[in-house]
Amino acid sequence: MIALTLVCGLIFGSAGAVKMGVLLSGAAYLNANNTFPAILVAVEEIKAWNPSIEVELRVEFDNCDVAQSYTAAHTLLQWGAQVIIGPSCTIVCGPVAHMAKEYNVPVISSVCSGIELSDRDLYPNFARTAESQKGASKFLSELFQTWEFELFSIMTTTQTINLDVAIEFATQMGTVTGYHRFAY
Repeated sequence: MIALTLVCGLIFGSAGAVKMGVLLSGAAYLNANNTFPAILVAVEEIKAWNPSIEVELRVEFDNCDVAQSYTAAHTLLQWGAQVIIGPSCTIVCGPVAHMAKEYNVPVISSVCSGIELSDRDLYPNFARTAESQKGASKFLSELFQTWEFELFSIMTTTQTINLDVAIEFATQMGTVTGYHRFAY
């Protein structure tokens, strides 16, 4: 189960197209009860809040392999991804975050647990939503304010720690326009 499944609020203006790259470990994730379905729900909520926004999705797979992660991330960045959701394996998070830094593109992952990823000098564009991350809501709100995201959708499990992080994050960001509880 993904802790705070993802935070995919990415509106770089009031209208237009937003390119969201998704980096997954394998095709099995497309139909699993985790990252990709949550992304689709979040995109639909963003469109419901502001129909003038078009969200383009591109999915690449890294198979939890460092070399493949470079290729997949490079493909997303060359495509013009404005944000990368993923990766889904800790071993490839550093390389992907390093490459995204060169393009000044944020990377948001729900699983990366490496302590080195906390180094803001090395990985200034990286955010993780894993429940083990202390201060996740504060960091995410600062990241979203820095990137001037105007709209976001939060997907989380019903575990208390995850709900607390989600609610704290939404509170720090300001206005909450809706709260929906999903079960699967």
